[in-house]
Amino acid sequence: MQHFHFIFALLLLAGASACHNTTPADEVKPVVPLQGKWSIGEATTFYYGWDMKAVAQTTTPASPDYLKIEDSQMYYLIGQNTYPFTLVYTYTRDGDTLRILPSQSAKALKELTTHTLTLFSRRTRLANGVHYPAGDAFYQATEEHFSR
Repeated sequence: MQHFHFIFALLLLAGASACHNTTPADEVKPVVPLQGKWSIGEATTFYYGWDMKAVAQTTTPASPDYLKIEDSQMYYLIGQNTYPFTLVYTYTRDGDTLRILPSQSAKALKELTTHTLTLFSRRTRLANGVHYPAGDAFYQATEEHFSR
């Protein structure tokens, strides 16, 4: 009889563990590749004063240029209709942060889907003696939008 109780308890335990409900949060999301060719959309630059309060913002419209991302290189291909040139950056990825080398500046992956990419460059100190759209600005941050 004890043998029967042991087997019955074991079957109950196996049945209870098989009824585990999964929630949408438990499901694995598909990985969207960062690599590929991205069309450059509009970019918004935010300007901040010494007190880190916003003083202005500017928006650059979309262009025919594009960004090509490989495993460790980013290529901004600019001026396709006029005088083409390429800006090349080496980067490393740490979660949702891209570190641009050797400067160690960072771009946050604000959004990454199959067809959209948004990068956010954290606040940086503006150079002295350079004219900026916001005369009282000391720091800036930029949000860049891309599509494919």
